Amino acid sequence: TTSGVMDQNGNLVLSNGNKGNKDISIGTDGDLVVTGVVSATRDLAITAGGSIYTVQDLDTGMLPSLTGVNVKLSAIQDIALKEQALNTNAEKVDAFSLLGGVHIKEQNGLKNINVLAKKDISVTATNGNIVFDNIISQNLNSNSVVKISSEKGSIISENKNNTIQSDTVELMAVNTIGTNNTKINTTAKNILIDNKSSQNSGSYVKSSTSINN
Repeated sequence: TTSGVMDQNGNLVLSNGNKGNKDISIGTDGDLVVTGVVSATRDLAITAGGSIYTVQDLDTGMLPSLTGVNVKLSAIQDIALKEQALNTNAEKVDAFSLLGGVHIKEQNGLKNINVLAKKDISVTATNGNIVFDNIISQNLNSNSVVKISSEKGSIISENKNNTIQSDTVELMAVNTIGTNNTKINTTAKNILIDNKSSQNSGSYVKSSTSINN
């Protein structure tokens, strides 16, 4: 179990009492449970031989979270759960799960996110845009779902070769979804788009397969 809080000098103090550095790398052969705030000035890397997930402190109500400019997550099993996503405060997130799913909830916007997982994927930003390169679920033909939600921004890519791979893709944003110049590319057969824009910002999504709906 790994947790951390900031001391009065702005240093991360892990549960073992050690002060963190500008960059933090944490690894375990088993599951890794985040129970508090883990913060790095720049790079934060977490690797688990099992799962990475969070447990909320019921006494304080504190939501566990990971903070860093660049956050890298790697696990054999799940990275968080659908019902309890992993809170981040980052500019860039790279997440890889060999056998499980990935579920990220970003407190601000993401300048770049890449996800590769075996099962379902969800990415939510409570503020700002979600900018991505590739979000790939490898569990095709098994009703796999990739869900991306930008609650106060757009879902876009700066990479014309971007890809969202899944059986079903669900996209929700209050501004634009893709752009006319850089469309969102997907292999999904089922695409659900919820564009809440009041300014007719538009949705630009292109599938390489036949779309069911």
